[in-house]
Amino acid sequence: MFNLLITNPYFYTLIILFLIHYILNKLDKFPYVKEQYSTEEYIQKLDNYYINNKPYTFFIVIFYFCLAVLPFILLRIMSLGISTDIFSINITKGTIMYIIILVLNISYYLRILTIIFYPYAVRLHIYLRIYTWYAKFADNHQQTTPNYGYLSKIIGKVTILFDKWFVKTIIRYIEFNINKMLYDVLYSCLFFCFIHDMYHQKLYVSLFVGVFLVINIFMRKISYFLRIKDTECDNILTAYFYKNDIPYKEVRKNIFAKSYKIPIMLYNKNVIGEQGNMVLSKEDSITTYILDGFKSIHFYDHV
Repeated sequence: MFNLLITNPYFYTLIILFLIHYILNKLDKFPYVKEQYSTEEYIQKLDNYYINNKPYTFFIVIFYFCLAVLPFILLRIMSLGISTDIFSINITKGTIMYIIILVLNISYYLRILTIIFYPYAVRLHIYLRIYTWYAKFADNHQQTTPNYGYLSKIIGKVTILFDKWFVKTIIRYIEFNINKMLYDVLYSCLFFCFIHDMYHQKLYVSLFVGVFLVINIFMRKISYFLRIKDTECDNILTAYFYKNDIPYKEVRKNIFAKSYKIPIMLYNKNVIGEQGNMVLSKEDSITTYILDGFKSIHFYDHV
């Protein structure tokens, strides 16, 4: 067994990824805010969620998306034009070990990406809520009814062209379940393509469908990212950073100035603004929201 490990090149990449993951976990300060912090520390640590360089943050988040799907795209590119005879596959201990190590490599790789890039995604999410279109898009994922975004809204508007019975049955069902249907269709396609490949005794078509399935899974994770957010806390943070009656750059100078302490912040609106006072009044809720990985407590009510 040991010989199988040391002869597998992915075993060494797994060790490297594991060490990187361990080190990043130790060094990672996210989510920055802690329960034992004083109110002054709390308001100062919130500064970590403000975006100083918006183009850079946009680039980092897009880069994160690209890196997240990269392993699966590369695996697909490497197998382009290659068909594998199913009955020629020799399932040995080495094969099983190879697959396990490869899966662990991808798992640790994705975990590392999350540690590095998730804070940027949260910052960008808070910032983008200043735009009405994004706020509606994000809130649309947080409804308790099964609704899955603007595509559902478009279908809903098209339904006015049909009679009432059709709208209340077929179209309404499609509108509320289109994302789940797409997911099920891809799984069904993958299953039937695998049956097709089994019939022809070669793995080929199912590999193509698998790539689309992976991309769809990633899109569902984005939907999940939006669905677990707390609209009230997000709006308070957005208003504090980007819609404050006092520009946040001035607020930042005030909260880090030694001459301003919490009593002054609480009673002087010229220090942190009206929106800053709202952040202080909701300290417990926002702290709980942040410590829970920016996951709304209401999300657990519907799990």
